Amino acid sequence: IQFDKKDHKEAIKSFYRVVAGYGYAKWQADAMHEAARCFEVLKLRDKAVEQYRELIQKHPQSDKVPLAKKRVEAIDGEVRDWVAHDPLKATIFQETPAAA
Repeated sequence: IQFDKKDHKEAIKSFYRVVAGYGYAKWQADAMHEAARCFEVLKLRDKAVEQYRELIQKHPQSDKVPLAKKRVEAIDGEVRDWVAHDPLKATIFQETPAAA
């Protein structure tokens, strides 16, 4: 309901309550997927990808996993395209510090 009303921040909170408050895996996976969709609408792509990956890892049998994988791939592709079209961005992303 909140998603349809475009109240995405409140929708995320509601979806997280389902994830944390219910032990039913289907509901948890569905809620994680919907929370990730909200993050995308809010242009929080890193949070969306994080949520999709958590869904994939915690609920590998969910019917939402193929959708989550497609969205992660699409978002990663958008970021690659964004970086590829700007030499400064490409330089910044190539200068990732080495792990200590």
